[in-house]
Amino acid sequence: MTQHAGRRLVSDLSVRLAACLAVVACAVVACSSAPPHPVVTAAATTSLPGRDCAKPYLRWRNGPVRAAVVTLTAAMSSVQTAVRAGDATALRAAMRPLTRTAVTLASYPMPRCADSGGLYAVIPTTVYLAGQQARSARDLTGLRVAAATLSRVTTDERRLSAEIVAAVGGTTCRAGSAGGQRHPPWPC
Repeated sequence: MTQHAGRRLVSDLSVRLAACLAVVACAVVACSSAPPHPVVTAAATTSLPGRDCAKPYLRWRNGPVRAAVVTLTAAMSSVQTAVRAGDATALRAAMRPLTRTAVTLASYPMPRCADSGGLYAVIPTTVYLAGQQARSARDLTGLRVAAATLSRVTTDERRLSAEIVAAVGGTTCRAGSAGGQRHPPWPC
């Protein structure tokens, strides 16, 4: 198999997996008890930050999703270290919990008031895709492709954090602790 054919195969598999994930995400949204994100209108965006959103957001952030975020943060750090070292075994081990973490993240959707653009759903999907790519990778190159997919989460987290700050106000997003434990760096 030529290198071009291998890349095409990986690309085709990635497209198929992304399509499958989109179908699964639609099914999850359709079967969930919460309605999908509302259309953002000018009137919806003019409310004061944090007015009605800070409490539900803090309950979400400090709830069960917190452990998944801590796991994701640790995995992303381990992946970066393994990529720099070029260690395929360590990289595969670092990426092993990603699919389970993605499912957990998807199980606890962020309150719509803090995520009016629906950005949060992109993060579990990307994490799941990276985990599946890592599971099917045969060598270090394939693992690096999965790590590159995972690195997109950092950009998504920054965009989402900016949206959260706009929705709940900056004081809710300050670093601090809850229950004697420090907040993970994301979500804000």
